[in-house]
Amino acid sequence: LAGAGAVLADAPGARLLRAGGGLGALRRAGCGGNVGEVGAARGLLGPRVVLVTAQPLGGAHAALLADLQRARGRVTDLRVLCTVSEEAHAGLTSNPLGTDAYAEYADVLRGAMRAAGAGDGDSEEGEGGLQVSVEHLPMQVCALGPRTFVLARGGAADVAPVSPPGLGSATLGGLLPAAGADGYSLEDEAQVPDGITLHAHSLFDLARQMDVRFRLFAVGPAARATARLVARLQAAPRLGLLSQTLRDGAALVIVDRTLDLVAPTLHGDSLLDAALAKLRPESGPATDDACPLDAGVPTRPRGGADRAAGEGPSSTAPPTLPAGSLGELPPDGSEGALLEALVESRAKKASLALRKALKEAVAAHKLTPPKTKGRLGTVSSAEVEALRATLAGDHAFRHRHLLCLADLGAAALERDAAGRWSSAAKAEKMGIVSAADGLEGLKSHLLEVLEELRELLAESLPAGAKNGKGSMPGPDALAALGQVLAAFSLVGDFPPAESEEFLWGGADSELSRAVAAVEALRPEIGAGTLRDISMTLSSARASQRGLRHLLPRAGGVDGSSYSPLLRQTLSLALSGQDQAAHDVVPVSSTVGGFLKSGLKGLGFEARGVGGSDTVVLFVLGGITAAEAAEAREAFAELNGGVASGVELIIGGTRLLHPDSLAQTLLYPPAPPA
Repeated sequence: LAGAGAVLADAPGARLLRAGGGLGALRRAGCGGNVGEVGAARGLLGPRVVLVTAQPLGGAHAALLADLQRARGRVTDLRVLCTVSEEAHAGLTSNPLGTDAYAEYADVLRGAMRAAGAGDGDSEEGEGGLQVSVEHLPMQVCALGPRTFVLARGGAADVAPVSPPGLGSATLGGLLPAAGADGYSLEDEAQVPDGITLHAHSLFDLARQMDVRFRLFAVGPAARATARLVARLQAAPRLGLLSQTLRDGAALVIVDRTLDLVAPTLHGDSLLDAALAKLRPESGPATDDACPLDAGVPTRPRGGADRAAGEGPSSTAPPTLPAGSLGELPPDGSEGALLEALVESRAKKASLALRKALKEAVAAHKLTPPKTKGRLGTVSSAEVEALRATLAGDHAFRHRHLLCLADLGAAALERDAAGRWSSAAKAEKMGIVSAADGLEGLKSHLLEVLEELRELLAESLPAGAKNGKGSMPGPDALAALGQVLAAFSLVGDFPPAESEEFLWGGADSELSRAVAAVEALRPEIGAGTLRDISMTLSSARASQRGLRHLLPRAGGVDGSSYSPLLRQTLSLALSGQDQAAHDVVPVSSTVGGFLKSGLKGLGFEARGVGGSDTVVLFVLGGITAAEAAEAREAFAELNGGVASGVELIIGGTRLLHPDSLAQTLLYPPAPPA
């Protein structure tokens, strides 16, 4: 970017620039020109222009062409930096460009400019002489700490579906992988969902950045298709991963989110998850415009953008999610360490770390500390807000990242929000206990939570309205809807034919009537939608031989307990036993299909995945902070912790919170244009 007269970006590209440090980082890189949104660069463009785009080429074409035409020949050198590689373009089903997408697009753009110049009667001195180069901008992710990441919000990989077309609500608008292998056969790559292609290339970019050749494992059909594409990319000579200098000590385990919707809907022990749920808009869909962030992570509470320094959160201001990003936090120093604690630690430890960081900053400036005190061993929202107010004002800019984290913590610790969170967590535990009693207990739990959902939806209806379509339910209703999704996921532990007949029975069954009562209030939560989701989740889990939500208790204790999918996945992958091939499938590192010989086929008989120096766990469909923290604890327990010398990196397609899937059910993503 050094020497660029102007930097343009589309919406997801702008998020990446913010995540990379924003305007300050561009200036340090030597970019002294203007920075603006593509399509709105009136009078900003000089001879050298750089476009940053996180979409396939063509996504920002019309806007870019308009800017260049308005510049009327002043632009002579255009450099396009695209996060979608040339190889990924070739695999997209809707891509009009061929295998040489970058060169083809440069020709298309130059031709369009020549045609526009000729049509206006202009000379070819400017437009005709335009030099265009297109380059790959690889591995653009939102790092939520040194060992946790998600893909950029709104980028090509984030919005592309990971399920085959036509499944609709069964996969929450394509957000979740499909249950079966149909549509994931690489024999017909034109039918592979674009999300699978883009995720495979993102993970391949990760391998190149880490200078490793991944040994690949997959759980679920979409994960297997993604791993097979990564394997093909790693084996392609023209992509340069056959160097003998590459490390072979890294393992990549890809997991389908559809196999477990319990974990992401739980109100777990995470300060960050609680903050995300609190800071979401309380009405209307959570669109990209409402949340212009690289990972969908707000950094201020409702009303935070407009409040004066030192004031507490506004209780009357409408919900706002101003632009900002946890990815903007410096990776080194106290703020980076605090962010890591918020992402990877339990809520109590994270809140104590936040208070300590704020107190140290107050002491460093020799400011008078606030007199607010909480109970011993606990941190209150008022205490965090008081410390934040003390640092605001003259020191606000210097500590802007710390103050953003303080906003997150205060939102999660607010008394009413914390109380609702705790109540939801208790209800979820009771639901799991009911499911452990068998289908009868699970059905009773479903009927109970559906009735609770109906009552909450009825209470929130606008005056005179027959239903609440178009408005976002309150947090209690979203929690209840999340429990419905989790219960349908738990159904997968039982034989499909048995559970289908027992739960649904007929059109006049108890469950059908309960769902119809909810549908009358919220048409989006219809019987057909919920039944499709139930069947999808049930068949997804039924295809796994050993993975179950509910496992017998250890030590001869009667009953079952919930075991998260990621914990079981890590346990099987680390075991190095042949039965791991039943669910955690090793994928050949050469061009070809799957290995049939279990872990021994990859030379893992002696080493196993635990013999790797790095294990990357990636979830197709997204992950919550609480889930990532629990998986990290499980990994330490199963593999000896830090002393083992093995690093665990956890990633997902997006950052979820307990209400995310419920919100997506109400407001499914629009299909890509």
